Amino acid sequence: MRGEAESRDDFQEGYYSASILGGVGLPLNESEISRRHAEVTFDPRTKKFYITDLHSTNGVAINAKNIQPDIPHEISPGVHIQLGPSVIVRFEI
Repeated sequence: MRGEAESRDDFQEGYYSASILGGVGLPLNESEISRRHAEVTFDPRTKKFYITDLHSTNGVAINAKNIQPDIPHEISPGVHIQLGPSVIVRFEI
């Protein structure tokens, strides 16, 4: 979502989401990433970002703690998101 807004305050109307797609939307060559692995969303009312595991085969972890599928978990800049056993990304806006 980098580059779409200058800051969190620039996200005003609507509901934003970005799917994390293994092999489709991201340049990842990882067999452990599901086709629809996770989704990052922004709630303009609370001005917070969330990640939801979309029932991926190998799971999602935030700062090394596994999250449950279908439950949005708040994320903030600097957290490490693990997708499957070997892909770790740092969330920044």
